[in-house]
Amino acid sequence: MSATGTSTAAPARSTHQHPARAARTALHHAAALAGLDPAGAQLLHQGRNFVFRLRGGVIAKVHHRRRYADVQRDARAAQALLAAGIPTAAPFGDGRPITAGGLVVSFTEDLGTTEPTWGQLAEAAACLHHIPPLAGLGLPLIDKITSAARRITLLPSSVISETERARLLALLTRTADAYTSITWPAPRTVHGDLNPGNGALLASGGTALLDLETLSIGHPGFDQAAAAFARDAFGLDPSVHEDWVDNYGYDITTAAGGLPYRTISMLLGISAYLFYAELGTQGRPEVLPQARHRLDTLLANRQFPWDWAPANPVRAAAAAGTAG
Repeated sequence: MSATGTSTAAPARSTHQHPARAARTALHHAAALAGLDPAGAQLLHQGRNFVFRLRGGVIAKVHHRRRYADVQRDARAAQALLAAGIPTAAPFGDGRPITAGGLVVSFTEDLGTTEPTWGQLAEAAACLHHIPPLAGLGLPLIDKITSAARRITLLPSSVISETERARLLALLTRTADAYTSITWPAPRTVHGDLNPGNGALLASGGTALLDLETLSIGHPGFDQAAAAFARDAFGLDPSVHEDWVDNYGYDITTAAGGLPYRTISMLLGISAYLFYAELGTQGRPEVLPQARHRLDTLLANRQFPWDWAPANPVRAAAAAGTAG
């Protein structure tokens, strides 16, 4: 695949345009500049960005305009992972994103639709965690506490009352105190958002790690806790965690009396609530009842299991949106 990757300054999108419509407009403009065909683009996911499948084995992502430098870094990280023998989706052309309609559009190869099992994902994560930390790329240090505090502060009053906001920030502060009391393993390159939807099973039998927006430097605890959290928060079968442990070789839920896992799972829970609350204010109001349920769970300090909806039910809904 080849493309110039040249940046363009297209007319800024209207602030009143629906986010999904604005994303499609930007996609069509950027695809034309890259020599790609956007007709019939299939929406795969809506979250921190919009993800589309194009014809010809290409995946497109439409990002907020402030993420241009981050998207460039993600492309460099993908190239570094490939050089280190870690499968991921190769950037399209030279990897430079295209600005269109006030948004940022990037393209990568499409590695298909077959998701790995949690065990296969564990093997890929173990390989990632064993390579030397990727240096010189400007990868951020993992810091889910600061980002969560900022996101809580920015939530509109339509989805959280000021009393609830204060209580959630207090919960985050208590969790942060516990987090800083733990001695974590040495930093390494971590994915930061591991789940089968962020992987692809290759024809060779290996597993590629996708969606590198959360790739960072830090301890691997958040990656190691992903399967157990999916079991405890979303009701996945206990075998997913067992499969993870068998293939990764370490069980964070039993380490240090369970404190690292309990602390990380609370941070993951807060992040999972914020994802739905933010999505509900960005053109997906149907997820707000689930956001409310998650907030109530956290503020009530409920013990596992949490009976939350699957980690990302909007993925299935988005996949049905194939109009070009």
